[in-house]
Order: sequence, then structure tokens, then C-alpha cells
Amino acid sequence: MTTTAERSPAPTGRTGTTTPVTRIREHARTRPDAVALRDKHLGIWREWTWTHYWDHVQLAGHALPRKLHLTEDSYGRCKRER
Repeated sequence: MTTTAERSPAPTGRTGTTTPVTRIREHARTRPDAVALRDKHLGIWREWTWTHYWDHVQLAGHALPRKLHLTEDSYGRCKRER
């Protein structure tokens, strides 16, 4: 006999949808020191916590608009610079 744990409702962003970013942010908030990822570098396994993972997601997210030459319009939507 198996049992299943109850799942909490998925976190949502400003638009009311669940995205990978909202999931990572929620994990970083609720279990900051738990292991999110493990990778092997030069034969040594490294662990990334949810907080560390969230920091990298934020860094990439903030760098992306500049790299793609995007700006926000008055409604907060991204548009390409001309």
C-alpha cells in the first residue's frame, strides 16, 4: 500500500500563472538550505542550494534585457530598443 503526500498549491506570479521562476523563488523562500541541484565538476560533486540557485536565476534575469537590448514601456512590458 502506498500513500501520497498532499501537495500545496503552486505559487503564482503577478499574472496568476505558475512558471519555473515562481517555483524556484518559492523553494528558495521555504527551504533555502535544501539541495536544489548537484553537478560534477572535475570529478567532484558540488551541491547548489535553492538560495544559490535563486541568486543565479535573478542574475541571469536582470542581465537578459540588457543583452537583448530591451526596455520597458509605460505598462511594464518589454520592447526592443530601436
